This record gives sequence, structure tokens and C-alpha cells, in this order.
Amino acid sequence: MFGRASLLLILGFSTLFMVYTANMLTASTNTVDVYVAYYSSAVAEKIAQSGANLACASFFQSSGWSAGYSNISFQGGTINVSISYLTGNIVQMTCTGAYNGYSKTIEIKLQPSNFAKFGNFYNNLSALPATGDTLDGPIHFNDYCTTFGSPVFLGKVTCLNGLQKTGSPANPKFLGGFESGVQVPLTLNSTTMTGSATGGVTLAGTTAKPYVDVDMTFNADATVTYKTRIGTSVANATSAAWSAATTAAVSTFAPNGVILIKQGNVTMRGTVDGKVTVAALANGAGTTVGNVFLDNSIVYKVDPRVDPTSNDMLGIVAENKTEVTFNNSRGDINIMASIFNQNSGLSIANYSSYTSISNMKIFGGITGNDILPTAVYSGTTPTKGYRFVHKYDTRFMNSIPPFFPMTGTYEVISWLE
Repeated sequence: MFGRASLLLILGFSTLFMVYTANMLTASTNTVDVYVAYYSSAVAEKIAQSGANLACASFFQSSGWSAGYSNISFQGGTINVSISYLTGNIVQMTCTGAYNGYSKTIEIKLQPSNFAKFGNFYNNLSALPATGDTLDGPIHFNDYCTTFGSPVFLGKVTCLNGLQKTGSPANPKFLGGFESGVQVPLTLNSTTMTGSATGGVTLAGTTAKPYVDVDMTFNADATVTYKTRIGTSVANATSAAWSAATTAAVSTFAPNGVILIKQGNVTMRGTVDGKVTVAALANGAGTTVGNVFLDNSIVYKVDPRVDPTSNDMLGIVAENKTEVTFNNSRGDINIMASIFNQNSGLSIANYSSYTSISNMKIFGGITGNDILPTAVYSGTTPTKGYRFVHKYDTRFMNSIPPFFPMTGTYEVISWLE
């Protein structure tokens, strides 16, 4: 009995060890398979990422690039990239990396960048951000960021050449961070602006009297009241008689939201209900035209800071300058808009002739070739003219006034892996 039991015991243990060994071998094989699958999938993902970076680099170097890549060999695998154009000027890149039978896909969407996303943007600084000035939103200088005293920058500041601090005490406050070595060209595609008036409205003179002067008031009932006068020169136009004032719904007057003044100037004020861009172009006639003048506040019917559902939005585009006209009794002025000035900047007419200091309260953004003086200072204290008080309209990060100028470059708006 003892011998038979021993034999059965030995056979039982042998069977158990055989089963255990078989399971160990199977587990080892499965582990290798899992590792190979993980490694192959990870390599495919890295190849897709490399393809996405290569495609973005090619597109940023040439925004019309649409060739993509087809079965490009890379790190033992292949890269495929296809490019399609969606509505709203959105470009979609589909980037696939393949390796050892595994594949990974990355989908990228890009859209044209625009100047409305900047709170402040300048090529030059004829005047310096100074004590009493508060600037909000993304801020960029295509030069040194030079400050006087203690201005406050609420958003991130980027510039090309670095920081220069002047005044005493020289203590600018960068609450959103600071970065140098960044350049963004300032360009206005006037052809695009002219073309945008198809579906909008163009106010212009005639062949015999090509200069036009426009007076415009926006009304809180979504209408605009305007009148014009034309002449053989700017002086001739501004001394001519006004046409009868006309009031029209903005939606029918300029269905796509663009009001274009061709070879002329516009003076405006009022309450904007809806989305509209007013653009004044010089049409090659010099700096005396292509200007926007503000003689009083221009605001939204519904302030988005109070009601985030507001759809009121204004773009002001001047091929030369936007200027607040002189009025010593006006006091504070409120401007709700994203303002673009190609050749000059936002200015205060005769700022040194004011007898006291007031506030220019801007809700939106300012883009200009130059930042211009707005006040007279005693030391670092503003005494006459206008303080610059700015609050950025954060809606401009994702939405812009109709046909507002683009930067000429694209930016990534989504990257899905």
C-alpha cells in the first residue's frame, strides 16, 4: 500500500508541476505579447506626434501648404497626414502614425489668428505705459517693452527686444507674466476689408468728388443714423453741406456687419446693439483720410461684464488713426470696442490743452503701429488729458467683430490624441 500511495503521490505532484509550468509558460508568452503590443502602440503614438509636429511646422512656414504626407518612412514605421479645410477658415490636420501593425491618430485644428485677441499691440512706443495706466489682456510690443514709473499689466506681456524701465520709482507690475523674443507683424489687408463690404455697405464719394466725410450715431434699438458730405479734397468735403440724416437697421444697412468708409473719415458715438465693424480706408490718399474720430462714448447696449449672454460687439478699423476729439468739458469717455490702427494709434487730440485729468475707459482691445501720449505728467503723476484705463473683453479670445483684421498666421485651437 505504501508503495502504491507513494507512486500516486509522486504522479499527483508531477501533474501539478506540469500544469503550473504550462501556466507559467503561457503567462510568460502573454507578458511578451502585451509588452510588444504596448511598445508598438507607444512607438506608433510617437510617430503620429512627430508627423503632427512636422505638419504644423510645414503649415506655419507656408499657410497654403496642403500636400500632407503619404506613407513617409519614419523610425521603422510610416507617417500619413491629410489636410482639409472646414467652414470658418478652420484647417484640420489628421496625422496617423503606424508601426508593427498598430496605428495612432492625432487630429489638429487651426484657425487664422487675429488682432482682436490682443488687449494691446504696438510696433513702437512714442509714449510709454506709465504710472496711472492699467493695461489688460494679452499685450505685445514689436520692440522693447519700455515703461515709465509703475504701470500695471494685468495680462501676459510679450515683446521682441526685452524690458526697459524708466522713471522713479521704476516699478512696472506684470501680473500675467513677461516674455521677450516674440515678434508678430502688424498688417492690414485692405483688399480683404474692401471685399468684406460685399454683403456690407460702402460709403464713398464720386469720381469727381472722391473724398467722403461721415457722421454716425449708433442707436440702442439696433439702428444707425448717418449722414455724409463729399468733396474734391478733405478740406473741401469737411466744408460741404451734410446730406440729410438717414436712420436704418444695421442688419439691413450692413447685413454682414461691415460698414466701410472708402477714402474718407468717420466721426462716431452711440450705443451698439449687435455685431458690427466700422472701417475707414485711405485708399492710397495719404494720412488725412482713413481715420476714425470719437467725439463721445461708444458703448454696448448690453454690457457683457454684467450679462455674459450679450452679443454686442464692435470693431473699429482705421488705416491711419483713431482719435478722441478735443472737448474740455466732456470728462470721462467710455469706449467698448476692439480698435485697429495700421499706421498710427489711438490718440487724444490736443491732450495738453485739457485743464484737468479724466479717464479714458476702454473695454476691448487696442492694436496700433504706435502708442501715443494721452496726458501731461508732473513727475509720474498725470495732471491733464486722459488716463488710460483698460479692461480686456475676454470674448475676443474666441469670437471677433465681423471681418476684423487677421495677423496672417494660424494658431492651434485643438489637439486631440
